[in-house]
Amino acid sequence: MTEQTALTTFPPPPAPTSCKLQCPLRPTSPPQPPPPRRSAAAARRPCPAAQAFASPAKLAELVGRVNGAMRQLLPAVVAKTQLYLPNPNTRAILFRPVKSNIAEVR
Repeated sequence: MTEQTALTTFPPPPAPTSCKLQCPLRPTSPPQPPPPRRSAAAARRPCPAAQAFASPAKLAELVGRVNGAMRQLLPAVVAKTQLYLPNPNTRAILFRPVKSNIAEVR
């Protein structure tokens, strides 16, 4: 019998690209949910900026209508609240958030 070399040389293992174990010292981010699926109809719809309600003319018309409604309807609303809340301090306390929201929007 002839002696053959019993040792076979194998290539070195590849370097690991990522560790599958979670390291307790390395912070991990929570898993991200998959993006929502859009229906075929939603994919065909134009973006909101391209729609008619976002045009400057439509916005100017809408702001004008809101201002006109406030000028016409607000005095009637104030008169009715005076019937139910005769104390001006109570009205001021209750309507302070409403006034600040209106002022913030305008």
